[in-house]
Amino acid sequence: SVDFNHVSIIVPSGLNSYATTATVASDSYPVRISATLNPLTGLMHWELQSYDLSGGWPTDPYSGFLPPDNAGHDGRGSVSFLIKPKPGLAHGTVITNIAKIVFETNTPLWTPMVTNTLDLLSPSTTITTSNATLTSTTFTVTWTAVDPGSGIEYYDVYRRDGTSGAWLAWVTNTVATSAAFTGVNHGVYQFYVVATDHVGNRMAAPPNAQLTATITQADDPRRRRVLLPQVMR
Repeated sequence: SVDFNHVSIIVPSGLNSYATTATVASDSYPVRISATLNPLTGLMHWELQSYDLSGGWPTDPYSGFLPPDNAGHDGRGSVSFLIKPKPGLAHGTVITNIAKIVFETNTPLWTPMVTNTLDLLSPSTTITTSNATLTSTTFTVTWTAVDPGSGIEYYDVYRRDGTSGAWLAWVTNTVATSAAFTGVNHGVYQFYVVATDHVGNRMAAPPNAQLTATITQADDPRRRRVLLPQVMR
């Protein structure tokens, strides 16, 4: 896309060249926009030019599509683009971009270099509790992840009762790394966690449970017996 003085031009995808015209509210001269891409060198070129009826530049030095900037941002412009990495690049490959901006015949202005690093690997997770054999029906399940690239965006935690049967979503789309779970006395519960990183790499669900927790409440007040002494007669 090309944006300037509150005008936005959306360039169709799949083109190596594009041209159109536009107008701005602050100036009477139309604007000619052209964009080209050299797929061999990766060089992209945009040209934006106000023009008069003869096709040349306006002679008025105060005219033009990009006036001095103000509180309404009339003088701001930008271009944006998306690229797909070349096939076969390795995880961690660094792609850099830099742009040169020329206003009329002035000295070129260079933008800061922007660096992007390819993240092609999924995270891996672990999940724990303070003790796999528990003496309380409520316990805390804690999980963590290691990601070799962009970092973790969110977690999905699954659980099931017993050691077989369907897995149920327990805590989903969360940035938290722990949650309290309440079961029943003598219950057995299994858990696993799946992490997704900031570029959408999502780890596969593990083939087995990452945590099996057993509640063995030896002293359950609900089941406690009180033995009274017998009275001899």
